[in-house]
Amino acid sequence: MNKSKAIDILKNQINKLDVLKPYNTNNWITQTSTYLDTFFGANSHQHSYFKYLDIKSEGKKKEVSNFLQDCIEIISNKGLHKPPKQYLLSRIPDWSIIPIVSGLLIIGSAFGRYQKDISFIRMENELKTLKDSISTISSNYKTNNTKKINDNPKIK
Repeated sequence: MNKSKAIDILKNQINKLDVLKPYNTNNWITQTSTYLDTFFGANSHQHSYFKYLDIKSEGKKKEVSNFLQDCIEIISNKGLHKPPKQYLLSRIPDWSIIPIVSGLLIIGSAFGRYQKDISFIRMENELKTLKDSISTISSNYKTNNTKKINDNPKIK
């Protein structure tokens, strides 16, 4: 809702109040209280003040009308109440945060250990492959060197 809509609603409530008889204001009070709750918040000064207003006479109606005019001025200068945003962690009860964090740490540690074990197995396999290739290279080297030595005539 925007400021101009809220101001129009409060002006309409003032106009309704002017027509109502003081003994027939229960519905109007409930409706206006709901609007003030929406415009200023449930814990606002305006909402609290309105709860204790009593409309039993024409003089009290004028007092309430002046109060609503002040509310219109506040809205035009300050704007409407915006409820705080709800984030994921703000919706979680405080008592459950410690078990959740502990569980995440345990799961993270287990996953890290699993990754470490897989990495270790891969390194062992790679090391075995490298050892095998080195042994074949060295045996080929020995065989080739022996042939070369045997092929050369001995010099006296």
